[in-house]
Amino acid sequence: MITNFFEEGVYISPTLRCNAACRHCVASEDTADIPDVGREKLLDWINQFAESGIKSVRFVGGEPFLVLTDLVVWTKRIKELGMETTIVTNASWGKTKESACKTMAMLPHLDNLIISSDKFHLEFVKPETVINAIEAALQYGKNVVMNITYITQKDIHEMMQLFDAYQNRIMIQMVKTMPFNGPEAEEIVKHCYFKNPERTPKFCWVGNCFVSATGDVYACCQSSAATETNYLTLGNLNEDKFSDLVEKIHKKDVFRFIVQNGPRGIVKAFLDSPYKDELIGMEFASGCEICQKLLNDPDKYEFFLKHIQEE
Repeated sequence: MITNFFEEGVYISPTLRCNAACRHCVASEDTADIPDVGREKLLDWINQFAESGIKSVRFVGGEPFLVLTDLVVWTKRIKELGMETTIVTNASWGKTKESACKTMAMLPHLDNLIISSDKFHLEFVKPETVINAIEAALQYGKNVVMNITYITQKDIHEMMQLFDAYQNRIMIQMVKTMPFNGPEAEEIVKHCYFKNPERTPKFCWVGNCFVSATGDVYACCQSSAATETNYLTLGNLNEDKFSDLVEKIHKKDVFRFIVQNGPRGIVKAFLDSPYKDELIGMEFASGCEICQKLLNDPDKYEFFLKHIQEE
């Protein structure tokens, strides 16, 4: 039985296909040809999650509702095993109230619905479609959350006006965008954390495990972008059991350090390094970006490993 950080939940991407192409999305064009996981394979993974003490399985994308018939099977099995189910969606399936209700009726075992809607998603999914999805989910007793990714306070204000009627009916939470390509990226508020380390976030979502459509397992969703060093990569479910992969990550020095110290600990570690002058004026949008930029750099990662092993 897994204890501590991997007990809470697993994020899994059953498909990388999507019917939107949001400008801020982390999914890259080279993932388009990656096949869906497949029903039986993912059922096996679900069984492994339950055996390992996982409490919650959260489907992300791509757009999970593109594999709706599989979601029906998977959510049923998850509930049978005593776990909670969440689906993160763009709500494109809510084009009419009737179609939205029909979709929700197919998922009686779904607990939570998280709708991603913001100025990026609204370029592909109309507000009326989102509202249909919200109403249908509430009608069928789902816990509904709306994630609004924002760049500026203006973005938040406009979205809250648009969905004002739901502020007391669902949970609406703001998610600051990570840097992306495009002119709007310049508006993202960033901080020079190395000039004031105590302002650096200490809290970290590491331990909310992410499983990609190819079976790769990561200690957090953001570390899946770490292709240079694989600093929080556990392995692949097509080659090893989930419980064995998690057992290995608990033994990794970098994982234990981040659990205990978060991004603030990483900043403090690099303050006493040959890279200090390079980093002192560097700006970061979030703690996750600190982790990505520094630990995915092979030379900086080598320094970091030596530092924490000496500590």
